[in-house]
Amino acid sequence: MDLGQDWDALNRTLYPRKKAKGSSESDTVFVAHHADRVLRVVGDRDDLLFSTGTPIAETLNAIGNSRKAVAIDIAEMDRAIAEALKTDGAIYEQVLRLREELKPSRGKLPEWVEHFLFAGVRSWWGKFLPSSFGVYLHLEGRENVETRSILLVFRKGELQEFDEPDLSAVSRERQSDLDEVVKILRERHRVPVQGFAMDRADFDAWSEAGNVSSTWKNLARAVRSHRVTMHPFRFGIAALVGARGLI
Repeated sequence: MDLGQDWDALNRTLYPRKKAKGSSESDTVFVAHHADRVLRVVGDRDDLLFSTGTPIAETLNAIGNSRKAVAIDIAEMDRAIAEALKTDGAIYEQVLRLREELKPSRGKLPEWVEHFLFAGVRSWWGKFLPSSFGVYLHLEGRENVETRSILLVFRKGELQEFDEPDLSAVSRERQSDLDEVVKILRERHRVPVQGFAMDRADFDAWSEAGNVSSTWKNLARAVRSHRVTMHPFRFGIAALVGARGLI
């Protein structure tokens, strides 16, 4: 398993956290435990941070019924990780295997929704795409939402590398030219790279909608109306996006 990947950047970009109106609490609280004692609580309520070392029943009562509690024994976690590491694939495939193997002692893992971008790459697109390629996403922020970028490198249909590119050594002039940025990334990673620039709010909305026909139709319309720009523009890639929206 490649431990050099930026999972935080991947999750913040592709799976932005959604908060319920009028609440800053997440829907699920994860509790790691060993036998009857809590080792760690992953949630967003400060009062739960002091549950370390307490009986698991006490912590579950503190969580209450308003949110879903998922408890996992570390012995079970170790077993599931060992099985996931046997997967003949990249880190993303290993994570999917981990979800299949992991059996919580209480509750269920949140439903896994594959990102529409990954679903596209794993589809019949594979017949037309190179065996190795990169997708560079440049998401423009507005007001209090920051701009975010990430490079995803696929090899044989599997996500192998993902990170927010370090362009600190590149001049501001070249950083502002996305065609130049894509050229730099192509040379750095030695794979063809297709860049997409769009409003981050649009991308977040499409990500939340998931892999449905309306998502691809909206994306195809955005490409035609130049709300999404391609760097460089490749007619074949634009045609794949359009075809996906029609199927």
